Amino acid sequence: MLDTREYSMVCDLRVLIAHRFLGQYDRDITDVGYNRAREGFLLFPSFILSYHLPVIVVNSVKDEEGRSLMGVEQEAWFYNTLSESKNRQAVWRIVGQQIVFSQLIDGSGSVDLDAWDGYRKNRARVFDHISNNSISNTVILAGDSHDNWVSDLARPNDTSYNNITGDGAFGVEFGGTAVTSPSSFGTNISPADADKISRVFVADNAELQWSEGSFRGFFTITLDPHTLNATFYGMNDVCKYIPQYDEGSGSNLVAM
Repeated sequence: MLDTREYSMVCDLRVLIAHRFLGQYDRDITDVGYNRAREGFLLFPSFILSYHLPVIVVNSVKDEEGRSLMGVEQEAWFYNTLSESKNRQAVWRIVGQQIVFSQLIDGSGSVDLDAWDGYRKNRARVFDHISNNSISNTVILAGDSHDNWVSDLARPNDTSYNNITGDGAFGVEFGGTAVTSPSSFGTNISPADADKISRVFVADNAELQWSEGSFRGFFTITLDPHTLNATFYGMNDVCKYIPQYDEGSGSNLVAM
């Protein structure tokens, strides 16, 4: 069931089902590991050796116009509830969902096809609805990547967007890491080595404002009618029942 919650006039919460298992919502093909090609299913020996057929297929269709991550029903619901939130004059529109929304190109030029980067036209339709209806203060929450990210919500390669001032952005995205699962940057990667990778991501993605891939942890959000504040926490030891916070690893980011 799709979830809509309203909290006075300060914010509305929308929760999307945007990950691998949609049930009644028709997400177009993605690479989920278990459905990768196996020997005996393929005609081409090079694919038998690589096991990468779904990745190849998804990469070839990631820019198709009709491709949908949410499915037709959920996509229509999402646009309607964003407009309803604006019409009732809520200050903030919080969108909870599972995967990274903003473009994230790595140093090799690759993207995560199981995130919104694998559904570029669907992401463009979200931007179109927000832009065409003058919907402001949209905040997307993301996870799944096992790393921390903060990005402006802006169209990729949009020359009207200024990544210094934030002009041209439609909102902000906060992506949180995992509590115990390893970083996608590398298991047990040091903060210094993770920061080297983060600097490449920030340099290659204009919308990306901050990245961190070493610490395991979580983030919290506080908001009022004027300001939204996200605080990221990194744990000293994820094996302890009560997390001990490393104050030096915390980061505080503010959207106004």
